Amino acid sequence: MWNKATGTALSIITIAVAGITACYGAQKTGGHAFDKKRVAASARLTGTREILQVVIWQAHNPSSSSHHRLTAHLAVETTGRQRRALWQVDGGNSYYKIDSVQTSDLDGDGLPEIISLWREAPGSAALRVFRWDGARQTFVEASSKDNLKGIRSYRIRGSGPSKSGRRLVAHSISPAGVREYELRGSDLVTSGEAYMQETKQEESGIEGVTVVKVSHPVTRENEPEPPTHPYQTDLVILTRSDRREVARLKTGSDGRFRVSLPPGEYIIKPPSDPPKRFAPRAGEHLAKVSPGRFIFVRVTFESPLQ
Repeated sequence: MWNKATGTALSIITIAVAGITACYGAQKTGGHAFDKKRVAASARLTGTREILQVVIWQAHNPSSSSHHRLTAHLAVETTGRQRRALWQVDGGNSYYKIDSVQTSDLDGDGLPEIISLWREAPGSAALRVFRWDGARQTFVEASSKDNLKGIRSYRIRGSGPSKSGRRLVAHSISPAGVREYELRGSDLVTSGEAYMQETKQEESGIEGVTVVKVSHPVTRENEPEPPTHPYQTDLVILTRSDRREVARLKTGSDGRFRVSLPPGEYIIKPPSDPPKRFAPRAGEHLAKVSPGRFIFVRVTFESPLQ
């Protein structure tokens, strides 16, 4: 499309992002399309009620190894009149463009991750996933033993926590074709064969995350659910049949835990010690462990208003 008023060429591009359709203009600068700053997605990314927005843009970079001489940028910003950047990352000298940005809770901890493709060549990109680290109070990039470059496209498969079927499906331009990933901690782990290799000798058990939310004695109609935060605490695991204690553990600062157990039905609960006044409380959770697999459990504690 030609803008008669400014004499510049504009191409209107529409990208569907996590159910949101965003339109932006790409202005011709120096012979290459130059993407201005735009909002790619909005979500509660840090476990608070505050809605944050993911913004992407391009900046000139004469030292870039790409012939585009541009560098891609991604940032998380607050909304409202006085916007401020909470975190930012760029593509250095390799990645000149970002597209296909989505937010999705891959690991079932209640906090959506930022999934994006960073272009380094036409038809080829690198898959990058960023998650909120509650302990460090910043976003961190997920790592993987696989080479996450040479990706053509991706999609999110399934719904619910990772172990219930939510996975990241990457379509590669290499002969490897399609690979599925699960987010476990700060790592993208290959599903299927690689996952079974990790559970050596048909290892099985329970893994999950403990979170806490503030409970309100009175709720209003259409009021959103209170946000959750990672919660470090103690847990006890009992057999369901005779309530015999088989494990006692402490979750990490990010609320995560993992324990190996033989197949069977188990109860996960806080210790029986009387909790302190105003301390977060949680009920019992039933988990059925199958041979050669780890079942994912999300234990939610409620903290009463003080």
